[in-house]
Amino acid sequence: MAASGTELGLSSDEFAFYFSGDAGVEAHELGIFLQRASTIAKREGAELRIIATRHGSLAVIFRTLRRSRVTRAVQKEFSESPIRTTGAAAGLVVIVVGAIAAAMTPNSERTTPLAKAGAELVVECQVNSIEIVTIDRTITVMDRDSAQIIRYSERSRKEQNRVVGPHEVRNLIDHATRGTLSGSVLNVDGELHFRPDGHRYLVPIDLSLSEARDEIYAEAHFRVFAQILTRNGQPDLIIIHSATRI
Repeated sequence: MAASGTELGLSSDEFAFYFSGDAGVEAHELGIFLQRASTIAKREGAELRIIATRHGSLAVIFRTLRRSRVTRAVQKEFSESPIRTTGAAAGLVVIVVGAIAAAMTPNSERTTPLAKAGAELVVECQVNSIEIVTIDRTITVMDRDSAQIIRYSERSRKEQNRVVGPHEVRNLIDHATRGTLSGSVLNVDGELHFRPDGHRYLVPIDLSLSEARDEIYAEAHFRVFAQILTRNGQPDLIIIHSATRI
């Protein structure tokens, strides 16, 4: 059971992520999750600063710091408060926590990077649930059911986006081997993928075998000489031998 805001000693401008489980939290995956939570906060005009941990490493406590865009809105909302500073800080926490909770809600149309990272912690790192604790409430933002929904939705979406007809597969392979295949390189959860022009699906790039590994980078458009490997008739990996930025 998660600790309450009182047990964690939270003040009005603080909140905590509480990771319920017996195995602790893997440091690398935790870092990814917290970084993505910080990105959500910045979009809302706030900065997050880690100020403490509790219960070993199972609770990470943040203080929210105001940035210009939110500062004006929060100060206006609480301008009549007799405890203006405390009120404004509490309002900022509500904004940030609400945005993070919304970003972690399973969505059939789009899964956010934060939701993916949270699902990874639950499914792969033996975390039972992830909760946000504020001074007066606790919200469960990820549990095993939500994590499984997110993982299933992501697998289904990737499969749908990668279904390619036999003629199209042969055409892609032909262009790749002739060095006339063009497309974009994208970073998906830390791994580079190739999206052929005119298509929605992504093909993972095998960097271990790609001679052009030092020439390609994310968010750029290339013409490549490459080898496309298939599985069950679908593009499964691409090995890029040379790449020209276009």
